[in-house]
Amino acid sequence: MIDEAHHLLPAARADVSQALPEEITAAVFITVHPESVSADALKTVQTVIALGDKANETVAVFCKTIGVRAPERVDFTAADEVLFWTVGSNAPQAVRAERPRQAHKRHTRKYAEGDLGPDLSFYFRGPNQALNLRAQNLMIFLQIADGIDDATWEHHLRAGDYSAWFRNVIKDDDMAEEAAEIEADESLGAGESRKRVRELVSRRYTAPAEVKEA
Repeated sequence: MIDEAHHLLPAARADVSQALPEEITAAVFITVHPESVSADALKTVQTVIALGDKANETVAVFCKTIGVRAPERVDFTAADEVLFWTVGSNAPQAVRAERPRQAHKRHTRKYAEGDLGPDLSFYFRGPNQALNLRAQNLMIFLQIADGIDDATWEHHLRAGDYSAWFRNVIKDDDMAEEAAEIEADESLGAGESRKRVRELVSRRYTAPAEVKEA
């Protein structure tokens, strides 16, 4: 099982075809960015399982990356089902997924402490594009946020850049919605809005990582 496959087998890596074995009998590639995974790696995939309300788009992106025709779109209930597609077949199947018996906690460190890469990082640039401060994960995001000037912070805040990054890159819709509420509250100054965004990110990603798992 290869989690964060877009980091381990990135599209920019030229030697993936030489690094991979000729036949992969049992492997699972996990990624939220199939377009960023090496096409050579994706061409070994026989089955695609796509989740969420953009599952059809995920399948289409996979097909575009490896240069094959995308299958027909399938209507399904994203909350209870996943799309199961055998590469080369006409259309995916909507499959009802069994819910996990244990609650899933978003304390994974891949967003909190990993390196999302240049394309997926958040960049603090400010109203005049005078800065280029890269936050490659959420913890670096908070560190930079604490140190930048109020004008830069509020520029991105009012533009909705924080909630957009949380939604599109971090893939955390709940955090994005809470951040959007902070962004829309014009009564909040730079200090208070910064404090609330920090508390939001820390509550969802920092505190759980400190708990030792059995």
